[in-house]
Amino acid sequence: MSANTTTNIIRFPIKKNVNFGINLPETRDEADDRIYEFQEEYIENALSCLVPMIFETMEKFGFVSFESMATDKPGAMIVETIRSYMCGKYGMDHSFQKMADKIFDVDEEGDVSIKKNLQIIFRNKPKTEIKKELEKKE
Repeated sequence: MSANTTTNIIRFPIKKNVNFGINLPETRDEADDRIYEFQEEYIENALSCLVPMIFETMEKFGFVSFESMATDKPGAMIVETIRSYMCGKYGMDHSFQKMADKIFDVDEEGDVSIKKNLQIIFRNKPKTEIKKELEKKE
């Protein structure tokens, strides 16, 4: 062996602070804002996948026309409810979360039910059944 054995070692140039075109946040607030933006984008992407599947399935059962979804208020409410649920999982606020607090009760066992004072009833029931339901809720 020769005295200089390091000549056969390949050395690659080292470049420090390589960011691969990514602008890294400089402060904690900037990092939090970036995370929030990623979460918002993820939620929107998830909704764009889920909503068509949900409404196509509902359409198969005869409940809603997928084409009318954009102008259907109950359909829009379904979408916003799902968005609110997803936001809540990331600790993000959505106004439907406050609305849910006003509409639903949770009992000691953890079961969720509509608050009795809202008197939500199905409109196609016979009037005698509606009166009985209202009397039960009072």
